[in-house]
Amino acid sequence: MYVCYNRPLADHIVRVAPAAALVNNFHELAVEHFRRKHGSIDFGAPGVFDVACDELVTDSLLQNASELASSPPGAYLDLLIIDEMQDMQPQWVDAMVSRLRSEGRMYLMGDSQQSIYPRDTFDLAGAVHIKCDENYRSPRRIVETINLLGLTEDKIEAHCPELGEVPDIRAYAASDVGGLREVERTVSGLLSQGVDPTHIAIVTFAGRDRSAVLNADTIGGQPIRKFTGRFDTAGSPVWTAGTMLTETLYRFKGQAAPYVVLCEVDFNVFDEKQRRKLFVGMTRAQMGLVVLVSMAAEQAMREYLNAE
Repeated sequence: MYVCYNRPLADHIVRVAPAAALVNNFHELAVEHFRRKHGSIDFGAPGVFDVACDELVTDSLLQNASELASSPPGAYLDLLIIDEMQDMQPQWVDAMVSRLRSEGRMYLMGDSQQSIYPRDTFDLAGAVHIKCDENYRSPRRIVETINLLGLTEDKIEAHCPELGEVPDIRAYAASDVGGLREVERTVSGLLSQGVDPTHIAIVTFAGRDRSAVLNADTIGGQPIRKFTGRFDTAGSPVWTAGTMLTETLYRFKGQAAPYVVLCEVDFNVFDEKQRRKLFVGMTRAQMGLVVLVSMAAEQAMREYLNAE
C-alpha cells in the first residue's frame, strides 16, 4: 500500500504503480472506512473529512489495543509506503501501522523543506534514517537557482542530466491583478515555441478562492483544466474539461510537469514559509520554469538576499 497526503498525487501514482498495489491518500482511506461503518457520507457537511479521519484513527487504535497477537486479523500488508510524511499527523501514521503484518516493512518518506502546513514534527522509535539532498528531477540550472536564493537549509545537489535554462523570474506590474496578463504572455510564448499545452502546468501561490488565474476559463487561448471544488457522489474531485492544467501550489505538491509557470507569487516578507513554498513550486518543473512575482515579493526577496 502507498499512502500520501495529497489526493492529486495519489491519482497520479495510481496510474504508474503496479496494478496489484493499493494506492490512496489518507483522507480517502478515512472516507472508505466511514462508508463501511455508516453506509454513506455527506461531502457537503462542514468538516466531513476531519470527522472521517478522527473516526479511522480511533477505530484503528482501539483495534490495536484489543489484539494480543503479533499480527491482528486486520493486518494484511507486506509493504507500506507513507509519502509526504511532513504533512501527516502522527496519529494517522499509527492508524496505518495497524494494517502492517508483524514481519512487514514500512517506509516513511518526507521532506522538511516542503513542510508548508502547520504541523508538529514527529519521529518513529527504532526507525533507520536515510537523508538525501540529491535532486534528480529538476534541471541543474533550477537547482543552482534554488541554492542561490537560499530556499533550503542545506544546499541541494543537482544530479539531473539535463542542464536546462536559468529560470525566468520576473515581476508583474501592480496594475496587473494577479499577474494574469503576464501569465497570458508567458503561456502564449511557450505555445508559440511549440510546447504542447498538456506539458504546461500553471501553478498559483494564491488560494483557489483568491486566484485571478483560477477564475479564468482560458489562458493563452487554451481552455484550462482546474478543480471545481466539488466532489461527485463517489468522492472523486470534479474537473473542468480543459487541456492545460491550472492548480494551486498546495494541490500540485508532489507532482511535476515539463514546463511550470509559477504565478501570483505575492508576499511582503520572504520568511521561511514563503521560501519553502517557492522551493516546492520551483522543483515541480522538469524542463522549463517561469516565476512571476509581485513587486512587493520582488522587493522582499531583494532585501532578504542583501541581508544574507
